[in-house]
Amino acid sequence: MDFLKEWEAKLHIKITCSQEDEPMGTAGPLGLARAILAPNGDGSDDPFFVLNSDVICDFPLKEMLEFHRAKKAEATVLVTKVEDPSKYGAFEGGKGGGRREEEE
Repeated sequence: MDFLKEWEAKLHIKITCSQEDEPMGTAGPLGLARAILAPNGDGSDDPFFVLNSDVICDFPLKEMLEFHRAKKAEATVLVTKVEDPSKYGAFEGGKGGGRREEEE
């Protein structure tokens, strides 16, 4: 994964991959990344992005981070509309955020 070092330099960010050995579900790999996200177990408040490796598109990450910080949110999720959500699951959202449920 040497290409990640190239992107880290270009974007001036730290990129870390957490790879599951067997499928763990939608958020399962976050458990694998726990030691990376909060290495001292201190519940760090530093924001981070989680991206699936099979998703390639232009994300407005800077704007998303600004929105997240302005709302003082615990989590911010970027979703998109698709013709057939049964392939991906559904996410019910609304204006202004708030707690929503994900269906898979």
